[in-house]
Amino acid sequence: MLLKGLGIVAMVIGLIAAAGAVEPRRIAFSRVSPARIGLFLSDTDGGNERPLLPADGLDYNASFSYDGKWIVFTSERTGSADIFRVHPDGTGLERLTEDPSFDDQASLSPNGRTLAFVSTRGTGTADIWLLDLESHRYHNLTQHVGGDYRPIWSPDGKWIAFTSDRDTPLRKRQGGWESVQSTALYIVGSDGNGLRRLTAPGGFAGSPKWSLDGTRIVFYEATVEDSWRGRFFGGLNASSQIVSIEVATGARTQHTQGDGLKVSPQFVDAERIGFLIKTGTSAGLAITSGERIASTQIRNPSWSADRRQIVYQKQLPDDGGPRPRVLAADPAFELILTGVFPDYSPSGDRLVATRMTSVVDGSLELSSPDGSQRRTIFAEKGKMAIGSGWSPDGRQIAFGLGGFFVPHQKAQIALIRPDGTDFRTITPSEGNSGFPSWSPDGTHIVYRVSSAGDEGLRIVSLKDGDISTLTTSHDTFPSWSPRGDRIAFTSTREGDFEIYTIKPDGSDVRRLTRSPGNDAHSVWSRDGKWIVFSSARNGFKDEGPLYDNIAQPYGELFLMREDGTGVRQLTDSRWENGTPSWQPRGAKD
Repeated sequence: MLLKGLGIVAMVIGLIAAAGAVEPRRIAFSRVSPARIGLFLSDTDGGNERPLLPADGLDYNASFSYDGKWIVFTSERTGSADIFRVHPDGTGLERLTEDPSFDDQASLSPNGRTLAFVSTRGTGTADIWLLDLESHRYHNLTQHVGGDYRPIWSPDGKWIAFTSDRDTPLRKRQGGWESVQSTALYIVGSDGNGLRRLTAPGGFAGSPKWSLDGTRIVFYEATVEDSWRGRFFGGLNASSQIVSIEVATGARTQHTQGDGLKVSPQFVDAERIGFLIKTGTSAGLAITSGERIASTQIRNPSWSADRRQIVYQKQLPDDGGPRPRVLAADPAFELILTGVFPDYSPSGDRLVATRMTSVVDGSLELSSPDGSQRRTIFAEKGKMAIGSGWSPDGRQIAFGLGGFFVPHQKAQIALIRPDGTDFRTITPSEGNSGFPSWSPDGTHIVYRVSSAGDEGLRIVSLKDGDISTLTTSHDTFPSWSPRGDRIAFTSTREGDFEIYTIKPDGSDVRRLTRSPGNDAHSVWSRDGKWIVFSSARNGFKDEGPLYDNIAQPYGELFLMREDGTGVRQLTDSRWENGTPSWQPRGAKD
């Protein structure tokens, strides 16, 4: 079986090469995600807490089966997000889905025969899929270009409730990179018929659960702005309420009052509802009858059918172990998780990247090609060293130094040797300069400036320090082609963040991408024929502020030819993937 599988992979790679496509390569990139998420069980009063499984990776979004014999959950232990199940005592671990696409947010039917879950397989966007566990046949239940999330079966197994952003167009916060999301509550028959929206579009409804008799659905409700604050600021100054709706009549009941971000509701008996308060002095699990379990770490709780146990996840500190494996959607590529804005040396034997410790502090680290054996070569307290790039001869590293994630900060382009010596800055101290990229002959560096009344791309001569203006729009993330003839960059000059190329003399601007959502972080292959970049074109993978400090869980890595054709997807996860770097051909670890 193993030899057969390897033969299939080899055949696929051979067909790709025969078609004139890109050769298999390693790409390093960064990801906005926790280092570890573990699953835990406790009694309903919070006592007797114990891990469900060893917490050495990313396990999340767990829920009990109706009979209480199984816990289904998402795990990235195989390199992609797949659905697993395990008995509450940690035995009988079983993988239920196997696909490089994103599979998440699973719910077992009351009879235990069918799995409802969110998947991007086939379409790239989040749909509700059904899996018959006996025949192992898959069926796309919702088939819609919008995102569908958090499916949950009715107690009689005839209906599935879920949330969706299908009736609300994606919109950006004014002048910002981030998108805001609006979702409504829907139900659909398990046969795909009877789709009905239960809440009005334009607001935010999240995480539905059925009442024990199947007549009502409970969910949390917030404004779009509160949902945005919950996603980007961990719930700071955000507020939501727990609401239930009668399925037959649409009659609403609000079960909570006051401030605080309240999420993950579930009926614990015919009248009482359990939920999570994410922030504030009352943070922790709560019951509408007044009980409290204080904890600021619990996320996504699920009560067992007999209401004796709770399963939940916790974000855990980085234990310094190996970075998680990431399975590429294209078998021709190996993906390596590293620090932010990694860049391979010209020979490919070293990698430089930024280790961020806060929004104002970041150090440059040098490592082996796979991201291991990291050591710091530059750090300056209160400043971010980021956006690094090797000179073509491998003797210097250029990077931005200053403030990049706080408004109205100053930053300069700096140079340093790989051993940490010969530090110097090469751009003015006023303004904000960042994200340098070398010309192939090593004589010039292109970078972006972003200050009041002064935006665009600039080119500095390393011989005499002369600075010339390349563009004056809101342009960023420049990348000089190894062939020297064009510079790729990200711009909002036509409304959205898209990728363009331009000649080094400022002529012949070409737009390469035309998709909803941000396209950015473009980097050339070493032969200058391909560009790898990040894109939000496939939308969100989940609803609402369920995670802390995960800014944009919808960016994926894509690949395209230098003219924008031949687009293919490389990553598929709930996290924000970006800032890629292409390892040179023939490089060894």
